[in-house]
Formats: sequence, structure tokens, C-alpha cells
Amino acid sequence: MKRCFTDLARVKTELKALEERAKKLEAKCIAEHGTPGKIETKYGTLVFNERENWKVIDKDLVREGIGQDAFNEHATIAFSKIKLVGGQLLVSDLESRGAVEFTGVTQYYSLRNAK
Repeated sequence: MKRCFTDLARVKTELKALEERAKKLEAKCIAEHGTPGKIETKYGTLVFNERENWKVIDKDLVREGIGQDAFNEHATIAFSKIKLVGGQLLVSDLESRGAVEFTGVTQYYSLRNAK
């Protein structure tokens, strides 16, 4: 059993290291060669993507801007936050009224304090 979990922790550590290496290499390629769009490699085609990242500072102003209905339609809240605020009683009430639905459990290990 110990070996299985040790192997899992090792692979997760290697993944974190690879992800960090990929970020650094990606930044280097962009700095040195720009963003040419598509690049064919023997491993597949690299396709450049870009997105803007924004943070909502004042939700009330956003709600005024797009209207309450659109705000409600597009707003999201993590279920863990709902449970944190209202506890299991709120969850049970919301479930009985059809507002939330249990869809299953995801099981996984996260590696903390990778060495």
C-alpha cells in the first residue's frame, strides 16, 4: 500500500515540475519568437490562444449594468460556499425544492508540500 501511494506522490510531484517547466518554456518561446499562431511539431500542432482575465470588483454595479435576470442566469456560486453559509439544513432544503441536485462524488488525492 505504501508503495502505491508513494508512486502516486512521485508522479504528482513530477507533474507539478513539468507544468512549471512548460510555463517557463512557453514564456521563453513567446519572448523570443512572438506568437506566430500555429506551429507544427513532431508531437502535434501548437496553437496560440489568448484570453483576457478580469476580476469583478463591484457585483452590484455589474447587476445594474446587465440587469437582474441576466445576472442571475450567468452568476455562479460554488456549492461548497452554499454549504459553508447555510450548512446541511440549507442544502437539504434546497435539494427538496429542486434547487440543487447531488451528482456524485469525485475521489482524488492532492499533493501538499511537494518535496
